[in-house]
Amino acid sequence: MMFNIRIVRPRIDSMIVCECENVSDARIRETIAKGARTIGEVTRRCGAGGCCRSCHPQIGRMLRNAAAATAAVEAEADSAPSPVAAATPAAS
Repeated sequence: MMFNIRIVRPRIDSMIVCECENVSDARIRETIAKGARTIGEVTRRCGAGGCCRSCHPQIGRMLRNAAAATAAVEAEADSAPSPVAAATPAAS
């Protein structure tokens, strides 16, 4: 008698980006958040991208996305009125 068994794995909110070193996107994002700015820095800090390099395009996209998000936050902060200017009454 044969059984058709399906193995159900729990959903995980991260995926493996670097198969060679078994490094997840969550680990790479954490490495970028801690200051890695190049693929080489990511490789040195967490190992991703150090073997076959097929994950370099994905790591590069993650670096660009993080840089764009940082730039957007900084631009928003720069366009906000300064607390001193907001507290100073306008001259008449």
